[in-house]
Amino acid sequence: MTPQVSTPAANGTAPRTTRLPIDDAARVLGISRATVRRRLRSGGLKGAQVTTPHGAKWLVDVPTHLAAAPAESVDTQGESNPPAREVELLQAHVDDLRRQLEDRTREVGQLHTLLAQAHARLLTVSQVSTLGESPAPPAHATQSAPQAGWPEGRRWWQRLLWG
Repeated sequence: MTPQVSTPAANGTAPRTTRLPIDDAARVLGISRATVRRRLRSGGLKGAQVTTPHGAKWLVDVPTHLAAAPAESVDTQGESNPPAREVELLQAHVDDLRRQLEDRTREVGQLHTLLAQAHARLLTVSQVSTLGESPAPPAHATQSAPQAGWPEGRRWWQRLLWG
């Protein structure tokens, strides 16, 4: 909807306000649509309700110098520049993400070091086993000695299943 400029005062001075739809007025004033509606109800902003073919619509009186400013700050794609506070919040978020990325990079480096150490140990064990020597089994893998009366050192269920 195109903005409507209010009529000049009786003394012939230039109009001081422009009527904009609620969405445009909120963008120009840097407040939310809900705040614009709340201020219309409380009298903090002036406006008028007009009837359109699609129903009633509110037009808010915005100072002309503010209404002209967004046209200058609109980029080539028709999007307005974000307010400074949003830029600060986004910059803080980017800084936080950079710190997290540095932490993860450091962790990955430490994991690569541990992986290289484990790989070196495995190579040492495999070299010992290819020389014909069997490396000592880990402490948790040792089996108890076969009990007396159990020949061949096999368990009873192994003898039962495989003879």
